[in-house]
Amino acid sequence: MATNSTTYNSYITNFITGLQKQYGSQMLDSWNDDEGWLGIALMQAFKAMGTNSTSAFPVAPTISDGMNNAGAPALVQDAETLQADIEKSCTPEGGITWDKPSAGSSWYNPFYRETAANMTDAILSAELYSATRHQSYLADAMQLFDWEWNTLVLPKGGIAGGTKYGPGTVLDGVDWNPLSQQNTYPNGGTAQWTYNYGLVIGAAVELFQLTGNGVYLSDAELVANAAIKQFANSDDVMAGVETGGGDGGLFKGIFMRYMIELLSVDGQNQNLFKFVQANLSSLWNRDQTSTAGVFGGNWTGPAPSASSVDLSNELSAVMSLTSMATYQQAAENFPAQPSTASPEGISVYSALPAMMESTNPSTPYSYYVQVGGSYEPDNSNIGGWGDGKGNEAVVLPVWAQHPGTVTLSIRYSNASNAAPRDLYMNGSKVDSLTFNNTGGWDIWSTVQTTVNLQRGANTIALVAPTSSSGIYLNLNQIITSTTKTTSKTKVVSRK
Repeated sequence: MATNSTTYNSYITNFITGLQKQYGSQMLDSWNDDEGWLGIALMQAFKAMGTNSTSAFPVAPTISDGMNNAGAPALVQDAETLQADIEKSCTPEGGITWDKPSAGSSWYNPFYRETAANMTDAILSAELYSATRHQSYLADAMQLFDWEWNTLVLPKGGIAGGTKYGPGTVLDGVDWNPLSQQNTYPNGGTAQWTYNYGLVIGAAVELFQLTGNGVYLSDAELVANAAIKQFANSDDVMAGVETGGGDGGLFKGIFMRYMIELLSVDGQNQNLFKFVQANLSSLWNRDQTSTAGVFGGNWTGPAPSASSVDLSNELSAVMSLTSMATYQQAAENFPAQPSTASPEGISVYSALPAMMESTNPSTPYSYYVQVGGSYEPDNSNIGGWGDGKGNEAVVLPVWAQHPGTVTLSIRYSNASNAAPRDLYMNGSKVDSLTFNNTGGWDIWSTVQTTVNLQRGANTIALVAPTSSSGIYLNLNQIITSTTKTTSKTKVVSRK
């Protein structure tokens, strides 16, 4: 979410300053997943500060393939530098090693590749493509995801390291055996961590948004369902999962962040919505001190003492709660009530209630309409324009899983003059409608029209023009139903 707020920009500047102190002007690290996390953070800062940001490390880009975005803000340039350094660790067998030879530690293994290094780089590459539109970044993201899916994800389930897993399982890491020329899954490689699932989901969502290829959305759903089955108890809450501090304290927050990103593009997934709500409710109500603001690592409780603050646990909780708050604000609490979806799969959802508001900021109007119900604050009418003022609008937020054309059916009653109303889609006027006299305020009729929905959040507004002042109209329902698909989501099989 871009912002010009001086306050938020100062927060980000302080964040960058802190990174400079931590990493110096070099900013390159021995661990590829650390560089990936840092690159993602820089791209988030870039998006938050806007495209003109020049605040970042005083480092010239060192892009090996010359594909850096000349003149790009320093934040993007630094993210490009990190991505190029990570890519140097790509192995002949595919995938990126966890660390580098420069690590100089006993941990270094030139054949060990794990989910975190590969999927942070995939997400970083996707975000760089979004910012620069250089095809090499999209190609890198797709290649990394394909390697992960074929090596560390078990789409049909299977056995790894002697353990049987279900469909959609995400493994931690894998070793390449140069003698047998095969991958092996050591004990550490089959460890189950929530953040691994989250990163695969995050990369799939990025690629779905960039390519429109529905296979990535299906991949994300499969992994999300596997995670719910793996980690949730009968109440849909992650019980006894990664309850300690340290790095592990962050894992559930990372996981939940990307689960919520999936929810933002997959409004029809009620199973996912229920899981996210259950966990955040449990976190808030059972794992927070009575004085508020201190969270523990066990989201099912008991709540920690106010003096036992662990930064990782705290960050995990805040990351999860703020992600959900952002989702709710952006999506207007989608999903709500599903309409009839077509075989083509537009899958439309309407958020209720609709809001009665003025389209003229100088004359605000506070009435609310329950579309499909019968509520209005002064009880003077059944969901309509209570006093017939002009410049009023009934606003209906609608979520579309895919772009397409839908029929809009507006059920109304009118015992007065024909009522003109203008129809707006996402801020643009698309039609002028007339609601004729029905013969009584309790006699109902329907006006239909078609509207084109974009993928994601849409706003439909039925506006009473100024010329209609004093011409009343009651609404009972606004229903969206599919007629035909004008733009299908492309589904391309992965090789």
